[in-house]
Amino acid sequence: MLFRMLQPRQHLYSLVRPLRAEESDSASRLRLALEMMGAGLEVKRLSLQRAHPQESPEQIAERLTRWAQNQPVAPGLRLRPLS
Repeated sequence: MLFRMLQPRQHLYSLVRPLRAEESDSASRLRLALEMMGAGLEVKRLSLQRAHPQESPEQIAERLTRWAQNQPVAPGLRLRPLS
């Protein structure tokens, strides 16, 4: 499955763990940004689950994937089609 199914609190606590000594500043910022994105996706997944309690986890994951694919692209970034 594309998105991890962790307890939200456990995932948020994982974001504040100490930085690894071998990480550069840019690597640690990227890791933090990706982890924050994951936390945001988890919050959205929980929101979709509350809005559609009758749907299976697979259906919620599909809704989340469609939602993520329809988000605007940040200025300066390009998306290329998957083929």
